[in-house]
Amino acid sequence: MKNLFFCGITMPKVVLSTSLLVTNILCYAQLEKTYATSQTNQVYGVCVLCSVQNPQKAVGSNETDYATINLPVGLDASIEQEFTFPLAPAYRKISIGIGTANTPTKQQLQREIYVETFNNNVSNGDRRRVVDNMYKATTNNKRGTIEFVAEKQFDKVIVSINSGSVGINLAEELRIYYVHHLPTQFTACGNPPVDPYVYYPMDGDLNDKIRGKYLSSSGHLFSDGKCGESIEDVLGGTGLATVAVDKATLLSTGATISFWGKIKTVNPGLVSYIRVFDIQNMEFMIATDNTYLFQNFTPEAPENINFGLNPDEFAHYLLTFSPNGDNSTLTLTLYINGERQGEIQNWDTPKDDNFIQFHLGKSSIDELIIYNRELTDEEIQSFANLYNRPSNLIASKAQRAPASEIFTLSPNPTTGQITLNGDIQFADAEIFVTNTFGKKVYSSKFQSKTFELPATLPAGIYILNLKTKEGKIYSQKVMLRR
Repeated sequence: MKNLFFCGITMPKVVLSTSLLVTNILCYAQLEKTYATSQTNQVYGVCVLCSVQNPQKAVGSNETDYATINLPVGLDASIEQEFTFPLAPAYRKISIGIGTANTPTKQQLQREIYVETFNNNVSNGDRRRVVDNMYKATTNNKRGTIEFVAEKQFDKVIVSINSGSVGINLAEELRIYYVHHLPTQFTACGNPPVDPYVYYPMDGDLNDKIRGKYLSSSGHLFSDGKCGESIEDVLGGTGLATVAVDKATLLSTGATISFWGKIKTVNPGLVSYIRVFDIQNMEFMIATDNTYLFQNFTPEAPENINFGLNPDEFAHYLLTFSPNGDNSTLTLTLYINGERQGEIQNWDTPKDDNFIQFHLGKSSIDELIIYNRELTDEEIQSFANLYNRPSNLIASKAQRAPASEIFTLSPNPTTGQITLNGDIQFADAEIFVTNTFGKKVYSSKFQSKTFELPATLPAGIYILNLKTKEGKIYSQKVMLRR
């Protein structure tokens, strides 16, 4: 299903963290496109001259031929062309190549053109009218692309065009050259390797952003994390049942678990820990002063191994599961902050597909990402550098507003206009927006619940913060689209 490749980059053993980040970003740009594999089309309303000519030419990787949509002036009609794909993961950028014969393509955006994604004939609820900031021009003003991000899994994209508007040449044909998609950024803090199986940002809930899976937990709260918020244990024994990949996938492509973890300084006699384990035969535990690994961990055999981790600071943990080729065992390798620590060479394949479980004891985890493949060495080396950002991007715990007080904004994603809502005191508040590296990019005194972000602010993910006159700070992520 995946029509993509990973960058064939040979990297020296010692590289700058900034180079690693740039390399990872370049991987996104070099991924292969996945094109629509088939199409259907339909004319709605009374329209004798409405038609889609050569519709199949909009399917596949040939970006020079095209389907032609004819929708004359003044008729109450619409044309819908439906493009089908293999089931695609969430967070893909969809591009639709469009053009005209004579007039500038951008003029055709004055038509009512809509796009929408579906999964198994069920709408993802993302139908939107194409507006200027979704259009990307080319050097030829008779060609361009419509671009938008699908935030849910999809296997179908529908483009619909309505007749009606006056003042442009609606008799002009509209051409569709191709429809394809590429992976796009799915976190607020960087570009991890593409196409995760599940992704839990831990930002105020336990939801997976990719497949809609949910963690089950009790006795936790949300506190400052490595990227936004993290889940923190408060009872000394929070359990998290996570979604893992199935056995067949483990034995063919392997798997990878990535997360940021923080153990804490606790009173004497108490232990702060994060424990990841398979209930059958393997346990991996990060504790206040030592890390414990059971079952033939190499290169060191002792159960108690001190990795020199600093309590009260987040560290990045990554576990890869590599098939051994015997159709029954895996090699499990541990990386901490991008450095290989050791491995379990003959780990028996678990009987239960949901073999990964977390137990937290007075500790925190953030940005849990599971891949249904083994990451490459380059991806692993770069992973820990992606979240190198100030820890004070979100309000500190002392400043954080009570969870019972609601602060929301809409729409989100937005093209610039934002409306604030909630049961808080907006009068005399301060608004400031930061990028994902913590740099302030906009600030203003509160004047109205509805306001516009600066037109000079480029598309991306930002954090909008509102500080009340009492000093409470409320924060929400904002996805800005241009």
